[in-house]
Amino acid sequence: MPNRSIKRIFILLVVVIVAGGSFFLYWQTKNKIEPSCFDNIQNQNETGVDCGGSCVSCQGKPESLQMEPAILIPSENNRFDVAFKITNPNTNFGASAIEYSVEIFAVDGTKLSSRFDTTFILPAGLRTGNTSQKWIIEHGLKGEPGAEVKIVFKNITWEAIKDNFDAPRLVILDRVYTVLVNSPEFAEAKGVLKNDSPYNFDMIEMQVLLFGEDDELLAVRRTETRTLRADESREFRVSWRTPLEKVSRVEMNAYTNVFLNENFINNYGTRERFQELNPVIR
Repeated sequence: MPNRSIKRIFILLVVVIVAGGSFFLYWQTKNKIEPSCFDNIQNQNETGVDCGGSCVSCQGKPESLQMEPAILIPSENNRFDVAFKITNPNTNFGASAIEYSVEIFAVDGTKLSSRFDTTFILPAGLRTGNTSQKWIIEHGLKGEPGAEVKIVFKNITWEAIKDNFDAPRLVILDRVYTVLVNSPEFAEAKGVLKNDSPYNFDMIEMQVLLFGEDDELLAVRRTETRTLRADESREFRVSWRTPLEKVSRVEMNAYTNVFLNENFINNYGTRERFQELNPVIR
């Protein structure tokens, strides 16, 4: 074979190798997954898989949240509410942010609606209240009887806490459920929320859940109150316009996210850092 032909073949091979390598590097860069504390890979500055370094400590790594099956509940205006309960099994970890998605599918598999939201949960074993269990409530989703509800947890921001961590003391007094007469509303539930904590909270979520016979969840409501100071009480009310079956049990809950600095207001009307009062281990 002439030297000129060999030279041409060699040059062609070099061009192919360079082009192939460039394409491979481009494909890897384009499809590269950003490292995180939830990718099941030891990367970044982690000392273990998804722990250590900028992630949570490898010692006492938090267990996964537990979740009960989601319940689809008929509501007003041909819409549906979704409720599901989560449990935090960890005694020394809370979650300041839990990103999740709610999707509702028809019997034939058609997606009817979806929603993304964020919540939080405190650790188990706190000295006050059963704060490691929490209902998550979403209102006004498109659905239909017999539809399937799918819940997916996205990113979870865990916070390691000290043993002397106290749960916020939020008490609901004077709980009343009433079926109304001569009213456009079918029923109402009322209560008085008292902040028995030494802190002033900017936002508190209240929930009302109605259960029927066999403890079946019949209806739910979620509302919020803003700026509730220490030792202050405030009345709240929720209602339902559609008829409900006989209610045998009423559950009322109050939650506030103590991991957020902006959720705390001092006596002078400005923000104060909760970590300075009850430090969170980073």
